[in-house]
Amino acid sequence: MNIGILTFHYAHNYGAMLQAYALLTLLREWGHDARLIDYRSPFIDYIYQKYSFRQLYSMFYQYNGPAVSLIRALAKYRGQDRKISSERWRRFETFSTEYLPKTERVTDIASSHITDGMDAIICGSDQIWNKRIAKKSMPVFFCNGFGNSCRKIAYAASAGDGSIAAKDTAGFVRLCSNMDSISVREEALAGFLRTNGIECSVVLDPVFMIGKDGWSRIAIMPEKQGYILTYSFGLPEVYFQMAREKAAQTGREVVTLPSDCGPREFLGYFLNASLIVTNSFHGTAFSILLGKQFLTFLPRYGVERITSLLTMTGLSGRVITPDSDPGAIPDTDFTYAASRIEEMRTASVNFLQTALNKPVR
Repeated sequence: MNIGILTFHYAHNYGAMLQAYALLTLLREWGHDARLIDYRSPFIDYIYQKYSFRQLYSMFYQYNGPAVSLIRALAKYRGQDRKISSERWRRFETFSTEYLPKTERVTDIASSHITDGMDAIICGSDQIWNKRIAKKSMPVFFCNGFGNSCRKIAYAASAGDGSIAAKDTAGFVRLCSNMDSISVREEALAGFLRTNGIECSVVLDPVFMIGKDGWSRIAIMPEKQGYILTYSFGLPEVYFQMAREKAAQTGREVVTLPSDCGPREFLGYFLNASLIVTNSFHGTAFSILLGKQFLTFLPRYGVERITSLLTMTGLSGRVITPDSDPGAIPDTDFTYAASRIEEMRTASVNFLQTALNKPVR
């Protein structure tokens, strides 16, 4: 079967690229010709794309005068020059080229022929239904305007915190009508959809569909082992202090994920850690998947993404707050979590296979 995938595959973000890789790998292992549709949400593409100075000036000039446009374009140009010359940039770009097969680049799927001959389009995973991130491109991730020539499937779609504003409900429900089969990642979003008469399933993030051995095969391992790893977005100092206290109790070193890591190095640092302290959804997901002791503190945004996963796996006790005593938190027994993941993995496979075998409407 010829399958196209629509997701945030281009973001230089570990979770974004690894979940795209996981879904591609699963479908290809099943014998499908799967590839990413190389559509890039403008908001995300702006962050990671390389622009000429002329392009940047033209972009800013749409909303500002000549002087302001010149200053902003110059600052952005200098900043991107430093970024794209970094080792981190190179590693993400290399991973994207070598591990993420794609179609040709497309800016308007509905009016192009990029989906001609495709038997199915899978939207997901990641926060493709989070309006704050997808912005005006969100309808694309509902196959809006694509016609009825192939199956349209949402797999593990996420809206971030799981809530849809009341003023957006009617439009969101209308967009869902484009899809033939819908699955989501969080229980809160599933509850919203069901309340509005939309049939859906809750499935695993694609990273869980590849076992530990599968991730180990592509990981680049660091020399260090047995450390306490911190990986976060805006980690408050109090949590670094907790990590240091835990290190003092156990005689282990605290290692912060190096800023120059690409996706393969990210996997290696997780595999070699003894304990992980994180506020990231995918940091939490990989900790569980790899059977690593971990502590999670809830971020400012997207809390539902993490709490839904922890509730499903029976690991809500791994959440810490500034008042927590990390030394008083016992190690985790992953027996129940592993059984729940296996159960959900079976349900996720069943959803995908059923959706792919549905007649085209």
